Amino acid sequence: MNTEDQVVALFAKANPVPSLDLLDPIEKVDIDRLTSDTERRRAMTEVKTTREDVAVPRHRLVPVLLAVLGVIVATAIILGQLNRPTEPVQPTPTEAEAIATAYYEAGANQDLSAIEELAASDADVPIEPSELSGRWAYERATGWVFPPAGCEERSTGPDGTLVACRYMVDGAWMQALGLEPEVGIDLVLVEDGRIQSVTEESGGGDNVGEAWSAFRSWVVANHNDDMSTMYESNGLPRYTPEAVALWEQYTDEFVAEMTG
Repeated sequence: MNTEDQVVALFAKANPVPSLDLLDPIEKVDIDRLTSDTERRRAMTEVKTTREDVAVPRHRLVPVLLAVLGVIVATAIILGQLNRPTEPVQPTPTEAEAIATAYYEAGANQDLSAIEELAASDADVPIEPSELSGRWAYERATGWVFPPAGCEERSTGPDGTLVACRYMVDGAWMQALGLEPEVGIDLVLVEDGRIQSVTEESGGGDNVGEAWSAFRSWVVANHNDDMSTMYESNGLPRYTPEAVALWEQYTDEFVAEMTG
């Protein structure tokens, strides 16, 4: 039954006069009496007098009006419910998905104890938990953020369950250059309720690389003597307190120059 059929059914159910038999009989008018002006005037006077004398009791109209009003209100409620968009039902995450999601949320919140609890003691991860404090100090200095964007199982095998976790990549350098945030993807292996390994599938796109290269070139041009303090020989950032102080100072200078 569609919406129109439901509305018609509601009106039919609440009809205050379901049958004409409930109405008072109407007296027939003698047409022959109306052929002369005198008789027509007399008949019209009788009809007018009868209508004035017979008033419909107000108490009989109240239930009818209430019934009609109730149908209108009920129809509006039904139409509102039928036209209300339904929210998609989110699937319940699997155990592996929940563990991987908690791991990335702990990283975004810089919660070292939660990460140590979720990861196996010999887990193969890009950054060892012992180095995370320095890494997070560097991220705070440069404005890099990696908010999680959901984890989804990909496969299950004898070594555990492989989960793909998405996260956003954004930072002060990208914002200063007018570059949009990008999406990174890691492959996380979960076994026996613990993170066993994390492998980067995609660390972002061209925007991340462009921001990294632009800042590095700016440092070379403006503070070349500090390159060895800030960068490892392989080009990765150093996380020492001295390096972090320079990362913060030069990030502020870079942003001011790019946005000024």
